[in-house]
Amino acid sequence: MNIGDLVDDIYAAAVTPERWGRVLDQMANISDAEGTILFTAGPEGIRWVSTGAICALVKEWVSSEWLRRNERGKRLIPRQEPRFLTDLDGFTEDELNREPFYTEFLRPRGLGWCAGTAIALPSGRPIVFSIEKAYSKGPVRPEAIEVLDGLRPHLVRSVALATEAASSRVSMIAEALQSAGVAAAILRRDGSVVAANPAFTECGAALAQGNDDHVIFSSPSAQAAFRQALVDISTNRQPRETRPIFVSARDPGGALLAHVLPLNALHRDVFLGSSSLLLAARFSARAPNEHLLMRLFNLTPTEAKVVSLLVQGESVQAIARSQRVTPNTIRIQLKSVFNKTGVHRQAQLVSLLSRVSIDISRGRRLDA
Repeated sequence: MNIGDLVDDIYAAAVTPERWGRVLDQMANISDAEGTILFTAGPEGIRWVSTGAICALVKEWVSSEWLRRNERGKRLIPRQEPRFLTDLDGFTEDELNREPFYTEFLRPRGLGWCAGTAIALPSGRPIVFSIEKAYSKGPVRPEAIEVLDGLRPHLVRSVALATEAASSRVSMIAEALQSAGVAAAILRRDGSVVAANPAFTECGAALAQGNDDHVIFSSPSAQAAFRQALVDISTNRQPRETRPIFVSARDPGGALLAHVLPLNALHRDVFLGSSSLLLAARFSARAPNEHLLMRLFNLTPTEAKVVSLLVQGESVQAIARSQRVTPNTIRIQLKSVFNKTGVHRQAQLVSLLSRVSIDISRGRRLDA
């Protein structure tokens, strides 16, 4: 293995998160180990990436009681020494043979030895590199620890760069949307704000950022829909169509429309924890045009035409005649619209869309 090439990969991973997999693989190879985990934990949960060989085991660990009952982590991580530690830095061999995390979780799965180091993030929480080795192979050898200790200063600098890069990426998203006149916030998995643009802070009472940085809608139903959207994204159970979150004119600060969208893997990295994008827009009291409907709700041109006519007071039969189709065709199109807008009846659809003329920021309108 060429250490110079590995150092290059470490710095490349700071700006290209996908490269961490290669770095973690090489760290495992140095230690004759099965794989490496890179993780950090906070109030929003644990964020991690690992080599493929141990990915299934890591998933089992983070979703089980052993995440909390990890005595190894409790003993070694708080030390945050500027070197790689092994199990024998925190336990005697007799203690290892009695510790349930080893005897009941690691060893039955073929593991039982590690080398790891903790690096403090600007938030104060550590990010941890943990190299997992098979129990049958014995502890990580001193010569491997020496090589890893030589790499640690590069890992420290790369982690610092990666944290800055992650912060810059999400800030750039928010700023770009501000330039387009869109209120936006980048969110962690728990709904707290990583970054927001000025237009988001101008949404008023309808949508605000609380003292703990969590997003708060003035409407209880909107807040419930928002929490469900976060759950769907964190569990990869997003519906095919994103459902709008609506604050009506009767609610404090209304009316407002919002969408929660998942961020791709490039931005959902371990260093910042951003996982979703919240877009919001204010309402005025005009009926929308078809182009706006297509942009807001991902409607087809035909669906947007049908909805526009419906909002203007046309009946299903009259719309069918004007479009030269059967009433049943119009009803099928409306069912698709119901799914995309999150309503269940025509009256709800008309009530929602009769107010959808959006004034996103500083008086700019998408339908102007």
